Amino acid sequence: MLRYWQIILASVLTLAAVGCGRGGPPLGYVTGTVTLNGETVQGATITIDPAEGAPSRGISDAQGNYEMQFKFDTPGAQVGTHPIRVSVPFESTLPEYFEQMDIDQVRMLSEKTDAENPVSKSWRDGTKTITVESGSNTFNID
Repeated sequence: MLRYWQIILASVLTLAAVGCGRGGPPLGYVTGTVTLNGETVQGATITIDPAEGAPSRGISDAQGNYEMQFKFDTPGAQVGTHPIRVSVPFESTLPEYFEQMDIDQVRMLSEKTDAENPVSKSWRDGTKTITVESGSNTFNID
């Protein structure tokens, strides 16, 4: 009877150990600084979007520094070469009356301000790519 319980206990511990693993794709830790015309940018949204798997996102702080997050509690980005997109908040896209606008007005504003956007289109449309390697990666954006 003791042998029976030892087998059960060993099985439960094995399943618990396997179930506790992080799982998912291999990740690399990605940080950097966002600048625009030599000035640091606060509030820039950086997205690394692999063809397969979940995207990683980061938002720059007051010093322009960002850290990519694969999941809410998991820093990093999937290892490999992936498109990267950067969007930067700018005054003309955030009018005080923005909350009162309907979707058509928002689209018209977006089209109008696209030409005013300080970030080059290649950063906004995913034309640029980033190669994430396992370990620590620094990728500065200007």
